Amino acid sequence: MKFFRIPKVQAPFNIGKNATGIDLGTSRCCVAVIRKNGITTVPLDNTGERLLPSYVSYDEENVKCGQIVVERLRNYSKSTIFDSKRIIGRRDSKFGGRDFDTVLINYFKNALSTKYGISFVKHKKYLLMIKCQKIKETLSVLENAGLDVDDFDTNQEGNIQISQEGFQKMCEPLLNRVKNTLNAALHNSNFNANEINKVLHVGGGSRMPMIKELLRNMFPEAEHCIEEHPDEVVAIGAAYYAYSLPSDT
Repeated sequence: MKFFRIPKVQAPFNIGKNATGIDLGTSRCCVAVIRKNGITTVPLDNTGERLLPSYVSYDEENVKCGQIVVERLRNYSKSTIFDSKRIIGRRDSKFGGRDFDTVLINYFKNALSTKYGISFVKHKKYLLMIKCQKIKETLSVLENAGLDVDDFDTNQEGNIQISQEGFQKMCEPLLNRVKNTLNAALHNSNFNANEINKVLHVGGGSRMPMIKELLRNMFPEAEHCIEEHPDEVVAIGAAYYAYSLPSDT
């Protein structure tokens, strides 16, 4: 197993030294750069958003990326690429937040089909995918969330509910997979869980209460570092590491 040295924070920063950290995430991308007062993430599109959805599309004239592609997905799915890291990845690099989205997609797709008789043509499939991403994020802060039936059939009304507890129960196979991955990492590095003194909650998936609970249960003796914006931590960490490297590296 390869180990990396965690660089010490050096302040004030030398802004003459170019260092950039890039996180090409499965769901979103983020970039962090050196500033005089520290490392910060930067906007990646015209709306000022610092997290750019990992979606790329093209039309007759231009290549497009980010949120505009997500909004066009229902009508331009054939010219859109997403989940590219899952396509090119190996081992559990293909395992991530999208798997939790899929649990919700299957749940709501079954409910819409059996209770309301709604079948899924392609544009509805992508609409459901986007809705489930938002529901997953809602369940990270609220105990319940719902899907409006009339988004898929304007002639019917209704709301399909799901609870945070119910979502967690459906995700038990995924949580076991997370545990197995962590146990394998501990085994490969010759560490026991009680020897870990600090756990960084990194990535959007770490917002989910079930993930926080799992990590706290697996590492009860460790300090758990939970940032306000966990989606940006990888890019910031990469920028720190890049800054610590010799200039000729």
